Amino acid sequence: LERCARIFSGLGARVMNIHPCYFCPPAMRDQLVSFQIEALPPIVEMAATYGLTLAFENYKAPFDRVSVFKEMIARVSGLKLHLDFGHTNFGKDGHQIFCKELGEHLVHVHFSDNRSRNDDHLPLGVGTIDWQQAVDCLKSIPYDNTITLEVFCNDPQMQVAYLDMSRNMVRSLWD
Repeated sequence: LERCARIFSGLGARVMNIHPCYFCPPAMRDQLVSFQIEALPPIVEMAATYGLTLAFENYKAPFDRVSVFKEMIARVSGLKLHLDFGHTNFGKDGHQIFCKELGEHLVHVHFSDNRSRNDDHLPLGVGTIDWQQAVDCLKSIPYDNTITLEVFCNDPQMQVAYLDMSRNMVRSLWD
């Protein structure tokens, strides 16, 4: 992670994202949150030495709940939220509650669409996410940081078209 932080810092990044780690024996699954809380403080400190804010990304249970993020942010000084709107579409708590309850801790956003079951990384407007509502939630907190369009495609020409379509949709909804 330090090697990555050094590279990110050298590129001028201000935020370093980290995903939850789910690897543990099945009998210890109920301790996933405490494992993250124990592991994150030295990572937050290391990232800060490179001028980076560490953001933890929401994903599958138990990291799909605002209550879990509230606990983590309270117990890990300096930890921030990276909100993936695609993940909230198939998780327990939706983007509305994340924005309302944790908006002040939000430092980065991923936008991609899906059909409420998997992390499909579809172009915006193709799945089931209400993008007007998503943009309105961000504007209401008010969010003024980066948004990454996390849209995947194996065809490079279509990738560009999907990204353009998604970018144009965000711009239109934001205005």
